Amino acid sequence: MTSNSTATVEVTSVSTTTSTTTVSSGGGSGSSGGQSAPPPAPGTPAWAKRLVDELYLEVLGRNADSAGEAYWVDQVMGRGQGPVAIARSLLASYEYRANLVRSVYWQYLGRGGEDAGVNSWVAMLGNGMRPENKPTSTLTARRLANEMW
Repeated sequence: MTSNSTATVEVTSVSTTTSTTTVSSGGGSGSSGGQSAPPPAPGTPAWAKRLVDELYLEVLGRNADSAGEAYWVDQVMGRGQGPVAIARSLLASYEYRANLVRSVYWQYLGRGGEDAGVNSWVAMLGNGMRPENKPTSTLTARRLANEMW
């Protein structure tokens, strides 16, 4: 693992603004709540934990669960994985895609999506449908509108 690895993760949700965090060897520059403590030393388990925690917050909007955190800290420390690999994995996760689909339901339909509809859209995203082509086309909007009735 090199100490100068950097990744920028940009997460856009239709119901919120775009959030960008750059994570480098010293930690992230995203919203950290004004912490004044110095960042952990690069290449240490504390640094890897902070990297993982910041990416979970930025991509999934939540703290890392203990199993996910332990897995990714091990990947960083023992296997040389960096922030890009973690971000790609989180962005490809069911959880991220389901959050994205739910935000589209709220944005365009003013309600939460039912499980079958959310699962269907998540599957389409998983099968190669690009997020920018998600429920915004006329045909797709009609399909979503039909699900409402």
